[in-house]
Amino acid sequence: EATTDAGGGGDRRRSVGRRARRLYAWGSRAHWVSLLFASRADVAVSLAALGLIGGVGLSTGAAVYSRAGDPAARIAAAAHPVGDTATAFSVAGRDEAGRGAAFEIVVFDRSIAWVKGSTGDLERSGRVLTTRAVESEILAGGVRDRLADALEVIAVGAASHEGDLAAEVHRAGLRARQTAEWIRSAVPPPTPILTLNLGQYRAPCAACETSGTSCQRPFVVVAVRDKEAGVDIAQALASAMSDKSNLPSAAAYSSFGLARFR
Repeated sequence: EATTDAGGGGDRRRSVGRRARRLYAWGSRAHWVSLLFASRADVAVSLAALGLIGGVGLSTGAAVYSRAGDPAARIAAAAHPVGDTATAFSVAGRDEAGRGAAFEIVVFDRSIAWVKGSTGDLERSGRVLTTRAVESEILAGGVRDRLADALEVIAVGAASHEGDLAAEVHRAGLRARQTAEWIRSAVPPPTPILTLNLGQYRAPCAACETSGTSCQRPFVVVAVRDKEAGVDIAQALASAMSDKSNLPSAAAYSSFGLARFR
Protein backbone atom coordinates (compact mmCIF):
# COMPACT_ATOMS: atom_id res chain seq x y z
CA GLU A 1 0.00 0.00 0.00
CA ALA A 2 3.02 2.28 0.35
CA THR A 3 5.54 3.27 -2.33
CA THR A 4 8.67 1.21 -1.82
CA ASP A 5 12.07 0.71 -3.51
CA ALA A 6 11.84 -2.28 -5.82
CA GLY A 7 15.61 -2.86 -5.75
CA GLY A 8 17.62 -4.89 -3.23
CA GLY A 9 16.20 -8.34 -2.66
CA GLY A 10 14.00 -8.03 -5.73
CA ASP A 11 14.94 -11.47 -7.03
CA ARG A 12 14.07 -13.06 -3.70
CA ARG A 13 10.72 -11.23 -3.53
CA ARG A 14 9.90 -12.21 -7.11
CA SER A 15 10.64 -15.83 -6.22
CA VAL A 16 8.34 -15.59 -3.19
CA GLY A 17 5.71 -13.95 -5.39
CA ARG A 18 5.88 -16.76 -7.94
CA ARG A 19 5.43 -19.35 -5.22
CA ALA A 20 2.56 -17.37 -3.71
CA ARG A 21 0.78 -17.06 -7.04
CA ARG A 22 1.00 -20.81 -7.55
CA LEU A 23 -0.60 -21.32 -4.14
CA TYR A 24 -3.22 -18.60 -4.16
CA ALA A 25 -6.01 -18.94 -6.73
CA TRP A 26 -9.54 -17.60 -6.58
CA GLY A 27 -12.99 -18.54 -7.68
CA SER A 28 -16.48 -17.05 -7.84
CA ARG A 29 -16.95 -13.30 -8.26
CA ALA A 30 -20.66 -13.15 -7.39
CA HIS A 31 -20.34 -10.20 -4.99
CA TRP A 32 -17.60 -8.19 -3.34
CA VAL A 33 -16.83 -10.68 -0.58
CA SER A 34 -16.60 -13.68 -2.89
CA LEU A 35 -14.97 -11.54 -5.60
CA LEU A 36 -11.89 -10.98 -3.49
CA PHE A 37 -12.03 -13.85 -1.04
CA ALA A 38 -13.52 -16.83 -2.89
CA SER A 39 -12.33 -20.15 -1.52
CA ARG A 40 -10.22 -22.46 -3.66
CA ALA A 41 -11.96 -25.74 -4.35
CA ASP A 42 -8.82 -27.77 -3.72
CA VAL A 43 -6.79 -26.04 -1.00
CA ALA A 44 -6.74 -23.55 1.85
CA VAL A 45 -3.37 -22.71 3.35
CA SER A 46 -2.41 -21.95 6.95
CA LEU A 47 1.11 -20.46 6.77
CA ALA A 48 3.46 -19.68 9.62
CA ALA A 49 6.44 -18.61 7.50
CA LEU A 50 4.98 -15.18 6.70
CA GLY A 51 3.27 -14.68 10.05
CA LEU A 52 3.22 -11.70 12.34
CA ILE A 53 6.24 -9.42 11.99
CA GLY A 54 7.35 -6.63 14.28
CA GLY A 55 6.81 -7.76 17.86
CA VAL A 56 3.63 -9.76 17.39
CA GLY A 57 4.00 -13.38 18.46
CA LEU A 58 2.94 -16.22 16.18
CA SER A 59 1.06 -19.37 17.09
CA THR A 60 -0.49 -21.25 14.23
CA GLY A 61 -0.58 -24.60 12.54
CA ALA A 62 1.21 -24.98 9.21
CA ALA A 63 -1.23 -27.46 7.78
CA VAL A 64 -2.32 -27.53 4.15
CA TYR A 65 -5.93 -28.55 3.80
CA SER A 66 -6.72 -30.49 0.63
CA ARG A 67 -10.18 -30.06 -0.84
CA ALA A 68 -10.14 -32.23 -3.94
CA GLY A 69 -13.30 -32.62 -5.93
CA ASP A 70 -15.82 -30.77 -8.05
CA PRO A 71 -15.65 -26.96 -7.51
CA ALA A 72 -19.43 -26.97 -7.72
CA ALA A 73 -19.45 -28.84 -4.42
CA ARG A 74 -18.47 -25.66 -2.58
CA ILE A 75 -21.26 -24.35 -0.41
CA ALA A 76 -22.16 -20.90 0.87
CA ALA A 77 -21.87 -20.31 4.60
CA ALA A 78 -25.11 -19.39 6.36
CA ALA A 79 -25.30 -15.58 6.34
CA HIS A 80 -27.15 -13.27 8.73
CA PRO A 81 -27.30 -9.46 8.35
CA VAL A 82 -25.95 -7.57 11.34
CA GLY A 83 -27.29 -4.03 11.30
CA ASP A 84 -26.82 -2.12 8.06
CA THR A 85 -23.06 -2.56 7.63
CA ALA A 86 -22.10 -6.17 8.33
CA THR A 87 -22.92 -9.81 7.67
CA ALA A 88 -22.26 -12.69 10.08
CA PHE A 89 -21.33 -16.06 8.53
CA SER A 90 -21.73 -19.24 10.61
CA VAL A 91 -19.12 -21.94 9.91
CA ALA A 92 -17.45 -24.90 11.58
CA GLY A 93 -14.14 -26.65 10.97
CA ARG A 94 -11.73 -29.23 12.35
CA ASP A 95 -8.01 -29.27 13.03
CA GLU A 96 -5.60 -31.97 11.85
CA ALA A 97 -6.45 -34.11 14.88
CA GLY A 98 -10.16 -33.98 14.06
CA ARG A 99 -11.10 -31.64 16.91
CA GLY A 100 -13.82 -29.16 15.98
CA ALA A 101 -14.76 -25.52 16.54
CA ALA A 102 -17.66 -23.32 15.45
CA PHE A 103 -17.25 -19.70 14.39
CA GLU A 104 -19.23 -16.63 13.44
CA ILE A 105 -17.25 -14.47 11.00
CA VAL A 106 -18.44 -10.86 10.90
CA VAL A 107 -17.50 -9.18 7.60
CA PHE A 108 -18.24 -5.47 7.26
CA ASP A 109 -19.37 -4.16 3.89
CA ARG A 110 -17.06 -2.44 1.44
CA SER A 111 -17.98 1.06 2.62
CA ILE A 112 -15.91 0.31 5.72
CA ALA A 113 -12.19 -0.30 5.22
CA TRP A 114 -8.74 0.60 6.45
CA VAL A 115 -7.39 3.90 5.21
CA LYS A 116 -4.76 3.10 2.58
CA GLY A 117 -1.32 2.92 4.19
CA SER A 118 -2.68 3.36 7.72
CA THR A 119 -2.52 0.99 10.68
CA GLY A 120 -4.70 3.11 12.98
CA ASP A 121 -7.46 4.65 10.87
CA LEU A 122 -10.68 3.13 9.58
CA GLU A 123 -12.89 4.90 7.06
CA ARG A 124 -16.57 4.71 6.22
CA SER A 125 -17.53 5.83 2.72
CA GLY A 126 -14.34 7.90 2.58
CA ARG A 127 -14.81 9.50 6.02
CA VAL A 128 -12.04 8.76 8.53
CA LEU A 129 -13.54 7.51 11.79
CA THR A 130 -12.50 8.47 15.29
CA THR A 131 -12.12 5.76 17.94
CA ARG A 132 -15.45 6.84 19.40
CA ALA A 133 -17.11 6.55 15.99
CA VAL A 134 -15.67 3.06 15.45
CA GLU A 135 -17.07 1.95 18.79
CA SER A 136 -20.46 3.65 18.40
CA GLU A 137 -21.13 3.26 14.65
CA ILE A 138 -19.27 0.11 13.65
CA LEU A 139 -18.94 -2.03 16.78
CA ALA A 140 -22.52 -1.39 17.87
CA GLY A 141 -25.81 -3.20 18.29
CA GLY A 142 -25.78 -6.73 16.91
CA VAL A 143 -22.02 -6.76 16.39
CA ARG A 144 -21.37 -5.89 20.04
CA ASP A 145 -23.89 -8.52 21.17
CA ARG A 146 -22.13 -11.22 19.12
CA LEU A 147 -18.73 -10.37 20.57
CA ALA A 148 -20.00 -10.09 24.15
CA ASP A 149 -21.09 -13.73 24.41
CA ALA A 150 -18.28 -15.38 22.40
CA LEU A 151 -15.90 -17.93 23.91
CA GLU A 152 -13.01 -16.13 22.19
CA VAL A 153 -12.82 -13.21 19.76
CA ILE A 154 -10.37 -12.92 16.86
CA ALA A 155 -9.40 -9.51 15.45
CA VAL A 156 -8.38 -9.77 11.78
CA GLY A 157 -5.87 -7.62 9.89
CA ALA A 158 -5.21 -7.55 6.13
CA ALA A 159 -3.35 -5.41 3.58
CA SER A 160 -3.92 -4.82 -0.13
CA HIS A 161 -1.57 -6.00 -2.85
CA GLU A 162 0.49 -2.81 -3.35
CA GLY A 163 3.93 -2.54 -1.79
CA ASP A 164 6.64 -4.81 -0.40
CA LEU A 165 5.42 -8.18 0.88
CA ALA A 166 7.21 -8.07 4.25
CA ALA A 167 6.14 -4.48 4.91
CA GLU A 168 2.51 -5.26 4.12
CA VAL A 169 2.46 -8.37 6.29
CA HIS A 170 3.77 -6.17 9.10
CA ARG A 171 1.07 -3.58 8.35
CA ALA A 172 -1.65 -6.26 8.45
CA GLY A 173 -0.36 -7.44 11.83
CA LEU A 174 -0.58 -3.91 13.24
CA ARG A 175 -4.11 -3.57 11.89
CA ALA A 176 -5.10 -6.77 13.65
CA ARG A 177 -3.74 -5.37 16.92
CA GLN A 178 -5.57 -2.07 16.40
CA THR A 179 -8.79 -3.98 15.77
CA ALA A 180 -8.19 -5.87 19.03
CA GLU A 181 -7.82 -2.55 20.84
CA TRP A 182 -11.11 -1.28 19.39
CA ILE A 183 -13.09 -4.39 20.28
CA ARG A 184 -11.65 -4.63 23.80
CA SER A 185 -14.52 -2.58 25.23
CA ALA A 186 -17.09 -4.91 23.63
CA VAL A 187 -15.51 -8.10 24.94
CA PRO A 188 -15.85 -8.97 28.68
CA PRO A 189 -12.44 -9.11 30.45
CA PRO A 190 -12.37 -12.92 30.97
CA THR A 191 -12.84 -13.56 27.24
CA PRO A 192 -9.58 -14.13 25.32
CA ILE A 193 -8.88 -11.85 22.36
CA LEU A 194 -6.64 -13.14 19.55
CA THR A 195 -5.25 -11.46 16.45
CA LEU A 196 -5.19 -13.01 12.99
CA ASN A 197 -2.74 -11.60 10.44
CA LEU A 198 -3.90 -12.48 6.92
CA GLY A 199 -0.95 -10.58 5.46
CA GLN A 200 -0.97 -9.12 1.96
CA TYR A 201 -3.62 -9.76 -0.68
CA ARG A 202 -1.86 -11.97 -3.26
CA ALA A 203 -4.41 -12.80 -5.96
CA PRO A 204 -4.67 -9.82 -8.34
CA CYS A 205 -6.81 -10.34 -11.41
CA ALA A 206 -7.24 -8.38 -14.64
CA ALA A 207 -11.00 -8.96 -14.46
CA CYS A 208 -11.30 -7.31 -11.05
CA GLU A 209 -12.45 -3.77 -10.45
CA THR A 210 -9.64 -1.24 -10.80
CA SER A 211 -11.13 1.81 -9.11
CA GLY A 212 -9.50 1.04 -5.78
CA THR A 213 -8.24 -1.61 -3.38
CA SER A 214 -10.20 -0.83 -0.21
CA CYS A 215 -12.03 -4.16 -0.41
CA GLN A 216 -8.68 -5.98 -0.18
CA ARG A 217 -8.23 -4.57 3.34
CA PRO A 218 -11.65 -5.22 4.91
CA PHE A 219 -12.66 -4.91 8.54
CA VAL A 220 -13.35 -8.40 9.94
CA VAL A 221 -13.86 -9.88 13.41
CA VAL A 222 -14.50 -13.51 14.36
CA ALA A 223 -16.44 -14.88 17.32
CA VAL A 224 -15.58 -18.43 18.47
CA ARG A 225 -18.93 -19.98 19.34
CA ASP A 226 -17.94 -23.49 20.42
CA LYS A 227 -14.79 -25.61 20.55
CA GLU A 228 -13.62 -29.02 21.59
CA ALA A 229 -10.91 -29.34 24.22
CA GLY A 230 -7.41 -28.97 22.79
CA VAL A 231 -8.52 -27.81 19.34
CA ASP A 232 -6.01 -25.84 17.26
CA ILE A 233 -8.13 -22.76 16.56
CA ALA A 234 -5.98 -21.60 13.64
CA GLN A 235 -6.29 -24.92 11.84
CA ALA A 236 -10.00 -25.21 12.59
CA LEU A 237 -10.70 -21.68 11.32
CA ALA A 238 -8.69 -22.18 8.13
CA SER A 239 -10.56 -25.43 7.56
CA ALA A 240 -13.93 -23.78 8.21
CA MET A 241 -13.23 -21.10 5.59
CA SER A 242 -11.65 -23.36 2.98
CA ASP A 243 -14.71 -24.80 1.23
CA LYS A 244 -17.06 -21.82 1.46
CA SER A 245 -17.88 -19.77 -1.62
CA ASN A 246 -18.77 -16.56 0.20
CA LEU A 247 -16.07 -16.15 2.87
CA PRO A 248 -12.60 -14.66 3.14
CA SER A 249 -10.20 -17.35 1.97
CA ALA A 250 -6.84 -18.04 3.57
CA ALA A 251 -5.65 -18.80 0.05
CA ALA A 252 -6.16 -15.22 -1.15
CA TYR A 253 -3.63 -13.78 1.31
CA SER A 254 0.04 -14.34 2.11
CA SER A 255 -0.21 -15.29 5.79
CA PHE A 256 -2.40 -16.89 8.43
CA GLY A 257 -0.76 -15.97 11.73
CA LEU A 258 -2.79 -16.32 14.93
CA ALA A 259 -1.47 -14.73 18.14
CA ARG A 260 -2.74 -14.10 21.67
CA PHE A 261 -3.63 -10.45 22.39
CA ARG A 262 -5.34 -10.77 25.76
